[in-house]
Amino acid sequence: MHEEQFGAAAPFGPATERSRDILNELDRTLLKKIKEMGGLETYVQSVPELKDAFNNKNHDLCCMDERTAKGALSTPGSGILIEGDQAQQAYIERLKEAGVDGVYSHNECGAAKIYAKEHGIEDDNAAAVAYSKDLAEKLGVAYKGHIKSSGIHPGRAVYYDTTGQIDRGSNAWQEKMPTGFSVSRNILNEQEAEDALVLAVKIAFGSHGYGSNAFSEQDPLSVIYISKPSENTFEHEAKLKQELAKAYERIEREIPEAKGRIHIEGIEAPLQKEEDKELKEAA
Repeated sequence: MHEEQFGAAAPFGPATERSRDILNELDRTLLKKIKEMGGLETYVQSVPELKDAFNNKNHDLCCMDERTAKGALSTPGSGILIEGDQAQQAYIERLKEAGVDGVYSHNECGAAKIYAKEHGIEDDNAAAVAYSKDLAEKLGVAYKGHIKSSGIHPGRAVYYDTTGQIDRGSNAWQEKMPTGFSVSRNILNEQEAEDALVLAVKIAFGSHGYGSNAFSEQDPLSVIYISKPSENTFEHEAKLKQELAKAYERIEREIPEAKGRIHIEGIEAPLQKEEDKELKEAA
């Protein structure tokens, strides 16, 4: 979210209409530049400092909200909308496999609001905190706090990440990548990931985001799937494209105004080679 313009609190959201409008224009300009360069893959390869932003070793879990860039693992409300004991247990196992370090909640969480409404809970912030604390206890990791976020959702992108290693809170990401939601596909099953993606699009096109008038065929919402080089096979890419095509069909049904206003593309994360990591650690 461009710390140079908004200061150290930038990851928590633009607090004023002016900061929101500036951020929107910066991201629109960046996305046009990326398109002119031939796509995000080419752009990312042209920005060497972004390599570290795809190699996050902080495996904290936070919301997919673009205003809460804490850690490499992101799901709606840190997982609050995953219903049922069996589904929650499977989610916990995937989090353990991903090496989760800690869990955050945040205020004004859209997923927590949905959960609270569906379960007759008056205080959605309390629901967000209670769920995240309980999840952290079940995982045997620290609950790291309740993040304060501000302003409307400023995302012009949704990252569909299979790596579990992107660092949206890093200076490089904040300055060089479009502001966006993040769905950690590596810790969600296909249906959960689809639900998260559809929710992100609903927020972006709704009153809590920029709204449908902010997106067009020429200026769309970007959905970006990210894969590791080791995963970048024809079969893996075909599966991701199939998942996203299915999600897009659902988006057309549930958010008709989004039709023709979403651009989908994929990139291979520029993960560091082992020798690069060793040199950096020795420095």
